[in-house]
Amino acid sequence: MLRLVVLSSFIGLASLWAAGEQVLDLDFVDLEGRVHHLSEFHKAPALIVAAFRHNCPVSLKSLPSLVRLSKENPTVPLIIVNTSDEASSETLRGALRRAGFSGIVAPDTNHSLGKALAIRSSTETFVLDGARTIRYRGPIHDQYGLGTARATVTKEYLKEALQDVLAGRRVRTQEVEAPGCHLNYSDAKPPSQHRIEYYPRLARIIQDRCEACHRQGEAGPMAFTRYEEVKDNREMIKFVVESGIMPPWFPHAGSGPFENDHSLTQSEKADLLAWIEAGTPEGDKALAPVPIRWPTGWTLGTPDSILKIPRAKVPAEGKIPYRYVELPTQFSEDKWITSVEFRMIHPKNVHHILVFLKDSEQLKTQGLSGVFAGMVPGSAAWQYPEEAAVFLPRGAHLVFQIHYQVSGTEVEEESLLGFRFAKGPTPYRMECLAPYNTSFAIPPGDPAHRVEGTYTFQKHFRILSFHPHMHLRGKAFTYELLYRNGARKTILDLPRYNFNWQLTYQLRQPIDVPAGTQMRAIAIYDNSANNPANPDPTQTVRFGQQSEEEMMIGYFDGYALNLPMGN
Repeated sequence: MLRLVVLSSFIGLASLWAAGEQVLDLDFVDLEGRVHHLSEFHKAPALIVAAFRHNCPVSLKSLPSLVRLSKENPTVPLIIVNTSDEASSETLRGALRRAGFSGIVAPDTNHSLGKALAIRSSTETFVLDGARTIRYRGPIHDQYGLGTARATVTKEYLKEALQDVLAGRRVRTQEVEAPGCHLNYSDAKPPSQHRIEYYPRLARIIQDRCEACHRQGEAGPMAFTRYEEVKDNREMIKFVVESGIMPPWFPHAGSGPFENDHSLTQSEKADLLAWIEAGTPEGDKALAPVPIRWPTGWTLGTPDSILKIPRAKVPAEGKIPYRYVELPTQFSEDKWITSVEFRMIHPKNVHHILVFLKDSEQLKTQGLSGVFAGMVPGSAAWQYPEEAAVFLPRGAHLVFQIHYQVSGTEVEEESLLGFRFAKGPTPYRMECLAPYNTSFAIPPGDPAHRVEGTYTFQKHFRILSFHPHMHLRGKAFTYELLYRNGARKTILDLPRYNFNWQLTYQLRQPIDVPAGTQMRAIAIYDNSANNPANPDPTQTVRFGQQSEEEMMIGYFDGYALNLPMGN
């Protein structure tokens, strides 16, 4: 049976902060005077902790969803936290019973629990795993806010996080602001740590921020799945973290927020560097995080259809020009694609793959006006939102532009492209569009040459993500919206661009753009000798497909909202 406990007080204090941190083995007492320990739930597949306030409308509206989720997951304990000073035991018990919960009710009269959790609102929930690692903190879903309500739920944040933890996956969305009644535990402070050790602290940072790439069979040059591996590479880790090279994430702090932000927080960075400075102490392995069961095959599930790109021999050294391959899809009916994923035998030997529909405007412009699908450093799988899909006409042929790269060893690479199809009609058609410029000339030695491109929206459009594209001289990139009333808004600012990591920046909240709005992309290039990646600072650089030439493309993804002009 599901165990539901509402806490009254904590005997031992600690502080719950960001996802990825471990909670100490807290003691707490319920209304009946029974003492519990968080460690008593260690055999459960997960643990939910949820704030509640009896007189907060958002909390009351969200409560039935929480109780329903708990009943759907009877093996997952749920701890409900009261955050009201004046609620009596009977008031709390009555409010929870009306929502279908008949468990233990008790107030947190001395605020010890609220301070320990650093709870920020009356609807905030937490998911912990068996090692007491915070895997998620945020709302139950996105239906209710202060004075607002959606007709239906569009994001099941808590449910999705719980599903990820139960499946042993890295949680897709780890932290979201919970829009309930605001709480102020301003005197809550994190526990002091006299000694930062690999277990428990550093192992969680490495797992959450590094393992996705740094494990066997993935693009990272070395694995970081064991203490010994991390210790052995400590000086290189220190260098790339201090210089901002790793983890690769380049937006200005004011941009976003982004769904796929995997940068280190300031506290994570400080703890990692302090651990290296202290001599990389190992700590107690008993405090290790629960291992993530990383997928060994298709990360988005078994595809409905797979296209196999013919094998290609990649030499050990030298320069490889782009290769083009045309493949028929051989579908007898139109298809709507909900996700695409590339799989490579040798990920280190494939820099990027761009896919175009044959005879399309995208192919004619070599990707300037967008792409059908693509794989670039840091992005090999694309999951489109539930309400949108990419259209693939029956009998279509796809053209692949493939950029192989050498790794010091000759290999034969055979890449795969997998599709998953919509099971029914989708209201919106996903598009990849772009402002671009092909007429520029970057002068020799210029350290900050500016190039602009524009795109005008003919229809109301919902922007979901960005992926700017430049080559080796790329230095910075900015997207702006210029509205018809003269207003201007910066929507993505990359003060540092890195050709080796052409990331996609997925907005946490989409941006809806009225028809007639103009998007302006601004690219800055460093053609000076101070750019270590510059092939030749004495040359004037113009547009071209190869890496030693340059491109200026501000790709963005989304879909037209099909609203009439002027609305």
